[in-house]
Amino acid sequence: MFICFGRFKKNSSFSTEAGLKYFILGSFSSALLLFGISILYGCTGTTNFDNFYLFFSELELETFALTKVTEKALFCVSAAFFFKIAAAPFHMWVPDVYEGSPISSTIFFAVIPKIALFSVFLRFFQTIFSVFEETFLIVLMFVSIFSVLVGSFAALRQKKIKEVIGL
Repeated sequence: MFICFGRFKKNSSFSTEAGLKYFILGSFSSALLLFGISILYGCTGTTNFDNFYLFFSELELETFALTKVTEKALFCVSAAFFFKIAAAPFHMWVPDVYEGSPISSTIFFAVIPKIALFSVFLRFFQTIFSVFEETFLIVLMFVSIFSVLVGSFAALRQKKIKEVIGL
């Protein structure tokens, strides 16, 4: 059973622009994710999560020659996740997309993908790459604090509720 909360704006140029922005930034985020994963594959020779865990748990990072390259690859992967969940400073596209889309699409894209990406993000960085935990705690704290500050202060000047949801 399909419940429609509103009408889709198929002929609106504003909605078309919002959809195109969502598509382009999603493509950029996916490319960044694939770039980071390809660097990880080049460093380790595998793409299996269990093999990543075994590979990095048995290493001493001080003696591992590719530690800096691996950290940069993981930064690309985490930046791609931050783009997908619209965390600051990777959030600039969200208010335009949410404003141009119907309310049913806005609710869906504001909640469902973020839940899935948080679970993947936690599994990826808490269990598989737990060796790099200190590095990612710093990045996660920066992005979290920056998101709260930007979202709080930018929401003060918004006039539409859908733009506030996007911040």
